[in-house]
Amino acid sequence: MNASNAILNSQSANLESHELRFKRIAETIPCAIYEYYLDLNGVSHFIYFNDQFLDILDLNRENLIAKDLEIWNYIHPDDALRLAQEDLRTRETGEKFFIEMRVITSSGTEKWVQVSSHQTNKLIEGVYTRSGYVMDITDRKSAEQQLLQIQEQIKLSAIEETKDIERSMLLRDMHDGLGSQLTYARMMIENGQLERANLLELVQDCISDLYLIIDTLSQVDASLFNILVDFRYRVQKRMSASDLQINWIFELEHLSPFKERTSLQILRIVQEALNNSIRHADPQSITLSARFLQNINALKIEIYDDGKGFNPSVLMGRGINNMRKRAREIGADLEITSSDKGTRLQLTLIL
Repeated sequence: MNASNAILNSQSANLESHELRFKRIAETIPCAIYEYYLDLNGVSHFIYFNDQFLDILDLNRENLIAKDLEIWNYIHPDDALRLAQEDLRTRETGEKFFIEMRVITSSGTEKWVQVSSHQTNKLIEGVYTRSGYVMDITDRKSAEQQLLQIQEQIKLSAIEETKDIERSMLLRDMHDGLGSQLTYARMMIENGQLERANLLELVQDCISDLYLIIDTLSQVDASLFNILVDFRYRVQKRMSASDLQINWIFELEHLSPFKERTSLQILRIVQEALNNSIRHADPQSITLSARFLQNINALKIEIYDDGKGFNPSVLMGRGINNMRKRAREIGADLEITSSDKGTRLQLTLIL
């Protein structure tokens, strides 16, 4: 009998020692731990929780034990559905429960917590208990949010820097193109070598080019459709007294905006093609078609007339050379075909 008592006393002492050790660990780890079960009536009962569990939610131990159900009232309303879905998933699959969500403590403080639990082998009232942990991750979430804000600021700064570079290139292009035209005109006028008709044509080219640059710079993230609509308005206004019929076809839905310089080069090619047709082909009609081919993710622009045509391999003046150069710069293919029935220009840009 004494031997049995000694064994029981030893086992009791060992159990008490283990419980004390567990308690010391539970009260010193940097997160909350708990064990609870959900009875058949859907009421939650907490079997164990450490002081950190109370600290995270600003709860009182006696009140929590007396009113088990109220613990769920601290879940942030916007996260309640996610919590219910995760709880249902784990109960149906038996997998570990895991969620990061917000809680509103009894003092009204909003906190982010990470919650994880799994089913144990312990049965109470015919249901298995669940044990897990709760970790306050408010500081981490705050740091993540600050990091996202910094990344967004860096992204916006990079976008602005890219726009500044684009504008600098546009201004340089304006100096090289429009500036050289005006310099050439002045030199020809000073030498008496520029006739009135040619002067008017050159001035009109300069004005048109200036309009293109202004339109491109003034419309932030403007779609090609809007830019072409503005271009159409200017052309129609300029040609209002002419019998020439110009047909416009725009099918550019779902086309994302281009960089400013890309839009400008496309417009310059379009403008040069129209000018060539109007001045040299003597057409009755011109059709300008701009389509976004979503199936191959490409922009296709066609300009064709019913004029007298020319031989592209022979007539390679400054205008056509400039169009080819601009097409190469934006990575587009430019094809020009011509006959006595008219001329067709096709610009294809794979996006």
